[in-house]
Amino acid sequence: MSINRRKFIEALTLAGITLPSIGLAEEKKELSDNEKFDFIVPAYLQNQINKSISIFSILSRPAFAWLEILDDNNQVIDKIYQSEDGMLEANTDLFKFTIQEAPRVFKYRIVAKEVLKFEAYKIVYGEEIKTNILPN
Repeated sequence: MSINRRKFIEALTLAGITLPSIGLAEEKKELSDNEKFDFIVPAYLQNQINKSISIFSILSRPAFAWLEILDDNNQVIDKIYQSEDGMLEANTDLFKFTIQEAPRVFKYRIVAKEVLKFEAYKIVYGEEIKTNILPN
């Protein structure tokens, strides 16, 4: 029986790379199925440059989220979405919202909807959650 050494080492390498990552993915899935959909890291401000500012948040499960800018009566005056190349970011757990012309003082909150199913032509959303209204 002849064994091609190169093919054997290649197969061994691929198995070593793939098998541990499959186990980690399954473990993460089990953990995420048991935890409640919520904000792991509430909204926090970062990168304030001139009139621009970024707001970050991390969720416990994949979601679709947006930032609401509020007036003094807590009414929504603007919604800001995270996008890349013109496409809205969804089905992710890390969100970064950038306000290009941010006033010095404003109120905001982050709203998120859990993504239960994400397919090419069908997206199913779960519950919607909101952070408390935060002043900057």
